Amino acid sequence: MTRGINILIASRVEDSVVSIAALIGANHTYNVSKSVMRNGHSDPLYGIQSLPDVLILRMQEGSTAELDEYLLRPMSQRCPLIVVGPSHDPVCMRLAMQAGARDFLDEPVDGNALLEAVERIVLELDVEADDNHEIVAFINAKGGVGSSFLAANFAHACQTEFDQDTVLLDLDRQFAALAQYLDIKIERGLSEAFDAGQDLDIVALDAFLSSHKSGLKLMGERHDFFMHFGVIDSTPLRLEQYFRLLDLLDQKFGRIIADVPRNLDALGVATLERADKIILVMQQSVPCVRDAVRMKNILTQNLNIQSSRIRLLINRYQSNAPASLSDIRDTLELEDPILIPNHFASASRSIDTGVPILEGAPGSPISKALKKMEVALDGQMQPHMANIFTRSISTFLRS
Repeated sequence: MTRGINILIASRVEDSVVSIAALIGANHTYNVSKSVMRNGHSDPLYGIQSLPDVLILRMQEGSTAELDEYLLRPMSQRCPLIVVGPSHDPVCMRLAMQAGARDFLDEPVDGNALLEAVERIVLELDVEADDNHEIVAFINAKGGVGSSFLAANFAHACQTEFDQDTVLLDLDRQFAALAQYLDIKIERGLSEAFDAGQDLDIVALDAFLSSHKSGLKLMGERHDFFMHFGVIDSTPLRLEQYFRLLDLLDQKFGRIIADVPRNLDALGVATLERADKIILVMQQSVPCVRDAVRMKNILTQNLNIQSSRIRLLINRYQSNAPASLSDIRDTLELEDPILIPNHFASASRSIDTGVPILEGAPGSPISKALKKMEVALDGQMQPHMANIFTRSISTFLRS
């Protein structure tokens, strides 16, 4: 990134702003500005005409008004955030995580730690500027509609047909199935990557990825993994580790294909909020249409995801099904859906053998539709350039 990085330091205390600015120093690539919040304003970005590349927000002990105000801002009006504050205050820590803080630094602030936090964001901004990096999340409107099968095979198509370095991310942590679709055995996966903590970097990442002969990489849980519900993933530490993992995957691969279960947990929500494109998979039954409407409302109303980032996919499409294409289009009020035709024989053979459908049945109607899917996505959906780690997991962590 050749332009200077604009850093805004905001606090209610002027001395804090000055001292943090001094820690950053006179780096010529950083344009540092200061904001002292006065006159009753709690929004750290109040009156700012152009969003900074990095916001460093210094919090006072016992006060959360600044983070409360920041969380009220739409996603498009936020920026990468570093919070300086009391690490022993769980409310402040929790709000910082909700706000998508990239780092939380205790006082007195260590200058090296601050510069490292800023440099990580700068690196992420460089990655974001590369249009070839993209996260596509598949989510099913109803169980059994084939979302995982399509996610695995679309990822395989991205790697083999579209020549993109692709990683497939399986977020069904209890019953991960994507490894079976590709006949892969996972030796070390998602949980082990979490356990690596700060030792996980772009080089160490390879140890937690499983490989398909096509070059496609997979990250998921081992088949014998068991997670006690609600114990692990709701913690801020686990989310921070997941954000770091997503960051590394984003740096290493041109495309991340994530299979997100519809029983959403914090990791699934964080993935959806960061995704450039969300593929909502359904079939043509009345119950499935109803659940698709419900899922769309969760995405757009509860998670504040723009409907322009959501693309409907109808799997096993038949022109004479009870729910017609026009009925679905009118009910869900999304642009024309992607259609994957019904071809049970080739799909069933692919699942049973663990051979991707493009490899085992390249002439199948499903294979032909998958090849066209990339064009449909890129031609009709504009990538959502999401700031790294500015996604709030608001609905799931506010409760």
